[in-house]
Amino acid sequence: MPQFLPKTLPPGNSSAEIKSWLQAQLEVLPKWSQQSRSLTAWMMEDFGPPNQGLWNQSELLRLFQALEELNNGHPYAYICGKAPFLDFNVRVNPSVLIPRPETEEWVGMLLKEQPEHQLSVLDIGTGSGCIALACAKAKPKWQVHAVDVSTDALQTAKANAKQLKLSVDFFVMDLNDQKTWPNISFDLICSNPPYIPEDNKSRADADVRDFEPHVALFTPKNDPLWFYKAIVCFCKINLNPKGWLYLETDGVYHQETKELLLKAGLFSQVNSHQDFRGNLRCISAQKSD
Repeated sequence: MPQFLPKTLPPGNSSAEIKSWLQAQLEVLPKWSQQSRSLTAWMMEDFGPPNQGLWNQSELLRLFQALEELNNGHPYAYICGKAPFLDFNVRVNPSVLIPRPETEEWVGMLLKEQPEHQLSVLDIGTGSGCIALACAKAKPKWQVHAVDVSTDALQTAKANAKQLKLSVDFFVMDLNDQKTWPNISFDLICSNPPYIPEDNKSRADADVRDFEPHVALFTPKNDPLWFYKAIVCFCKINLNPKGWLYLETDGVYHQETKELLLKAGLFSQVNSHQDFRGNLRCISAQKSD
């Protein structure tokens, strides 16, 4: 039995009774009180019986466990095991980051800007695989590759590709170890790399800092540009002439990241893009001839 027990138990096991009771429980959880209505709907769908039928004991125990984890600060995506990305869902767990709307936005832009014809594409630091899978789903002619330093993350990404019936070539790569770099070049490289310095972890929200994988969040040596520098070095060798690079950035270090790309002498154009919140969030750059 979960340690977190609500002050009152559901009055019955019909979906209508559970729904009313569940919303009341969520309204007293500080983080979720403002979203209690929408979260109630998600939890009814994720943990309840099909067709809004009667709840059995197993389903109720799962619901109690979910409430306990919410009360302890766990991200809901890890509790239900999935997260939306563009027009599909991906499985998520603590080995991968939870996809964010800001990432959806620039990936959607990338898919609109880039052509339909065959391209060789690489997603660096794929995590759940959401970016690579979005490319494979939207652009069937693209040859999509995806890499990560975490074998656990790659297992999750492969499971997502299998579930979605999409073809992506996944393999281990460490930007810090050139021996792991592939001996092929790409027309398009994209990445949402770590960009929070380890000495500034407090910038991250508590639920992110406490539950999401640090290897995907924080940069080594307290250098917020470390991964961008490594990606630029990778592009010198592995990005084709006139190929494109798309990077998610931290608004705090966006201009420094852009200056890094401008000074690299590799790119004929370097563009900044704002997210829906008005923050500088993405850089797109085209390699010179």
